[in-house]
Amino acid sequence: MVFEMQAVTARQIEAMHKDPRLADAVFALSAYDKNPKQPFDEPLSERLDLDKSWAILNFLFDRAAPPFNSTAPAYSCDLLSGASIGEPKDYGPLGLWDVEDTKELAAYLKGVTWEQLLAHFDSQEMWEADTYMVEAEDIGDEIGERELREYASSNFQALRNYVLKAAEAGNGLLAWVG
Repeated sequence: MVFEMQAVTARQIEAMHKDPRLADAVFALSAYDKNPKQPFDEPLSERLDLDKSWAILNFLFDRAAPPFNSTAPAYSCDLLSGASIGEPKDYGPLGLWDVEDTKELAAYLKGVTWEQLLAHFDSQEMWEADTYMVEAEDIGDEIGERELREYASSNFQALRNYVLKAAEAGNGLLAWVG
C-alpha cells in the first residue's frame, strides 16, 4: 500500500466534479508509461509518491495535532481525507482536495517542523495502533527505529514541499492509497 498525491489545477478539479471518471483516469496513469494518455487538455504535474511512509506520517500528525507550540493553525491533518471522488479502489476512495483545502493543508505543513512530529515518534504506540510498516521487532531496536524515523523524515519533507508548491500555484490535490 503506497500513498500518492497528484497536484491538479482548478480547471481539472472542476472537470473531475463534472465527470468523476477523470479522477479514475488520473489514478490509472502509471509512472512507467512512456507516453501516457492525459485525461485533460492541460498537462499534469509530477506526482508525489510517499511510498509506505504515509501511515507513520498520519500517526505523527494525529499525535501532534495542535494545539502545540507551533505557528500552525488548528488543523486536523489526515492524508487520507479529501472529498471522495471516482470509483472506490482496493484501499479506499480517491480524495480530492480543492484549492482552498490545499491552502489550509499548506498552512498547516508550513508551521509544523519534523522535530515537532518526531517528539511523538513511539514505535510501541505505533505498533499497538497497527500502523502500517511498524513491526514488533522495531520496538526498542535502535537501528530499526532510526531507519523508520529517517524514512518518514525524508517523506515528510517531500510532502511539505509538494503541498506548498501546489498551494502557491493555486492547485488542489488528488490523493490515494494504492
